[in-house]
Amino acid sequence: MDVRTVTRNGFLISREEIDHDRKLLKRYERGAKELELVESRSLTAEELEDISTVETAKSGVQRLNDDLRRNSEFLALEKPTAAQTAAQVKALTRQVNSLLERQKDQYR
Repeated sequence: MDVRTVTRNGFLISREEIDHDRKLLKRYERGAKELELVESRSLTAEELEDISTVETAKSGVQRLNDDLRRNSEFLALEKPTAAQTAAQVKALTRQVNSLLERQKDQYR
């Protein structure tokens, strides 16, 4: 579930909840004393597609961060074993192939 809140001067003004499992959106706004439910509905096909696109981008960024971390860990090894070196060569080959494919796509 994703939750987005808006505050002003420390006071909660609104809250939006997106339940990915149930495909529901709930929106709350400040009432006289507390937040009140002002909208509850199913997510539209367009909203679901947007969420999917964002999740794909997030997983891509996570993959890049993981690769960078593993590369840094390998570089920090004083004397990597033959197995560690072979694994790193495979990982770097995969990473370079991915970059080359992206570059190739730009020329199509």
